[in-house]
Parts: sequence; structure tokens; C-alpha cells
Amino acid sequence: PPSNHWQGREPTASVQAGKRLVLPSEIKKKKAGGAKQLDWGECVLTCDTIKEPARAGDGHIYERWAIVKWLQENNNRSPLTNIQISSQVTLLTEADHPDFLAGGGGSAPPAGSEGPPSPPSSYGTAGTV
Repeated sequence: PPSNHWQGREPTASVQAGKRLVLPSEIKKKKAGGAKQLDWGECVLTCDTIKEPARAGDGHIYERWAIVKWLQENNNRSPLTNIQISSQVTLLTEADHPDFLAGGGGSAPPAGSEGPPSPPSSYGTAGTV
């Protein structure tokens, strides 16, 4: 008697040939060309994953098309701080990604990106001006 597993249906040709089926989790992770797409986080304007990152004059990273449109429609004001900023946006590359700068990309960070300066040694002491 036939197995009840297929509930009266014939298995597909790939199953009959013994080929391994692709799991849904494997489909989701597959990228065109096999290239790994970097995670730039979520754009506050689109509420979606950033695919084409751009840094605005306020220093924050947005989806390129969204920040360009926002600045055009809102008199060059930052969506996060509402201060007037430059209409210029800088397109970011893999080399600008924090994981790349942390050593994941095999290159040292650019000069001058060591972080904020240390406070002076007299910071917070009474009597200094």
C-alpha cells in the first residue's frame, strides 16, 4: 500500500530524484551574487532597513532617497534635531560601516576617527574657568 505521507499526491521530480529541499531560512539569507549586505540599521524616515546609506549634515545615517526628499520638503532641517543642516548628503560605502572600521574589514580606521577628545585634566574641578 502507498504511504499516507503524500496524502494521495505524487512527490515532485526533485524529491523523487533525492535532491535536498531548500529550507525557508536559506532562501531568506540568499543574496544576489552571494554578496553579504551590511546591516546599517533602520532608517527613522522609512522605518525600514537601510539599503542605500547616506550621512546627512546632522551626522545621522538615513536611506539616501528618503533624506534627500526630506531635506527638499522641510527646508533643510534635520528630521531628528530640527536644526538647519546642509542639503549635501554623503553616500556611504562598506569602508564606512562600523563593523569594517572595528577590524572586520581588514583595514585601519581613517586618521582622525579615534573618537571624541578626552576632557582636560582639570575638568570638573572647582575654581577653574
